[in-house]
Amino acid sequence: MVQHSTPDLDASFAALADGTRRGVMQQLGRAECSITDLAEQFDMTLTGMRKHVGILEEAGLVVTEKVGRVRRCRIGARRLDEVAAWIDTYHQLWDARFNELDNIIEELKRKDDLYEIAAVIEYNTTPVVAGKGSAIFFHVWGGPDSPTAGCVAIEKSKLAGILKWLDGKKRPHIVITTEP
Repeated sequence: MVQHSTPDLDASFAALADGTRRGVMQQLGRAECSITDLAEQFDMTLTGMRKHVGILEEAGLVVTEKVGRVRRCRIGARRLDEVAAWIDTYHQLWDARFNELDNIIEELKRKDDLYEIAAVIEYNTTPVVAGKGSAIFFHVWGGPDSPTAGCVAIEKSKLAGILKWLDGKKRPHIVITTEP
């Protein structure tokens, strides 16, 4: 069986699942604090804050040290580095996937200017009726040797005129025909 987590990571993510504890981590990222100071900043009882800090300490995210009568808290950098490294592996994975997707999109972009100006008119959206289409796509006509598949190709100057005329607020009606 594949091991997808470790007890240390599980404890770290469980500790960070609570908003107050994430806030404590943010505060400790700025400066070390006593538990008393943290309790005051979060408008919480000392007992409540001790419990939160204790969970973070058990997870290795916070280190506490008693200095006289005061318990000081600071970030436990080693465990936080382990959590960040685990997250970074997924960041790298998704970054690589998005880069690959960017490359595919670049390959799919047209080498001509047929989509230099275009319009999409949505219809059949609420509720969707299967088999009735969902949009009309207008783009620049490439000439008699440039067929389209499911789109409406129009001479560039005429398409520019249509786009100036289209105003969704005026609810225009468009009739498509093969007749001139």
